[in-house]
Amino acid sequence: MKSIKTLHLITLVKSSAWQQQILRYGLISFLALGLLGCQNGVNFKNGDEKCRYGKPVAIFSSKLPEVAQHEFTCKDQVGEETIQFKDGKQLIFIQSGCNDIRQELQF
Repeated sequence: MKSIKTLHLITLVKSSAWQQQILRYGLISFLALGLLGCQNGVNFKNGDEKCRYGKPVAIFSSKLPEVAQHEFTCKDQVGEETIQFKDGKQLIFIQSGCNDIRQELQF
């Protein structure tokens, strides 16, 4: 069992800088969504239903050193975030849903 854990750690250490960025931003996204899940209902209405998590919010920021350009739009319960990194790579992060949140990452 220890050899498997060691192998995963070695694989993570040997991964490229881009893979480490994806892992880091994925963790940030997961934690941010977890914090949003701690709210007890929000005043945003979706039809007659009160949305548990409220409207989607931006996860990333243009203040991050790796981010060259950042754009966030929100319409109803669909938030779309486009991040252009300084190395030229682009990430589109789409959040949707009212009480059941769906997240889609496009690279």
